[in-house]
Amino acid sequence: MDNINLNIRNSDGVVYHKFVEAESILSGVSNRYLERAWIYYYKAIDDWIDCKYEFAISDYAKAYEKVNDAL
Repeated sequence: MDNINLNIRNSDGVVYHKFVEAESILSGVSNRYLERAWIYYYKAIDDWIDCKYEFAISDYAKAYEKVNDAL
């Protein structure tokens, strides 16, 4: 359980900082990849709260991938 929580916290931090980086680079430009990334991000948080840890980690990975697509 501790490893799962640590993985999720690390995933959350990495993905969130990537969002901040992407938004500063794109600075107000509408980007469908970044919009989709936020959807996955919030879904991951909901999954974590609902104790669906595997889904949360998967959604963080999808969010990270979409942010990279945005850049």
